Amino acid sequence: MKLNKNDDLIVIIDMINGFAFEGNFASENVAAMIPEMSIFIKEALQDGVEVIHYTDSHPKNAQEFKTYPVHCIENTKEALPVDALDFDGIEIIYKNSTNGFFSKNPFDYKKNIYIVGCVTDICVFEFALSAQKYKENFNLNENVNVIKKFVTTFDAPNHDANEVNEEYLNLLQSRGIKIVV
Repeated sequence: MKLNKNDDLIVIIDMINGFAFEGNFASENVAAMIPEMSIFIKEALQDGVEVIHYTDSHPKNAQEFKTYPVHCIENTKEALPVDALDFDGIEIIYKNSTNGFFSKNPFDYKKNIYIVGCVTDICVFEFALSAQKYKENFNLNENVNVIKKFVTTFDAPNHDANEVNEEYLNLLQSRGIKIVV
């Protein structure tokens, strides 16, 4: 897939150590998509496409920890981008919520948004849905897209990653978000 530097923006969601390699939310599914995603991001940057990365970075007393296990404490290795995606030119946006849209509105860039990252059924879903609803509210022509091969979730009891991923991609599509295959 070739993106255009004048029209497109890549939004990375939580491709950090705490979701790929260590901590309460680390997932082999996330780690597995890093090599191919890294090539995609590197090529996009070389083509001049803007890339922003929303990353969990929580204080020790984060309100989110009332709902989810402690993870990605600010100033720890868990809260850092995975090495393979730590490129110069990527703007890091720290977030203290599952929904990065509240930390920075991606439409400030006035471009089509291509979302990659994790976790499909929480952070990716909430971000993409918020972006779509913002777009609709203000009658924007930009598109919200999710790149299917670059989003995933975790496996857990009663949470099959493949099934949950498909379910949430279908939900996003039913709400007007384009799923790019």
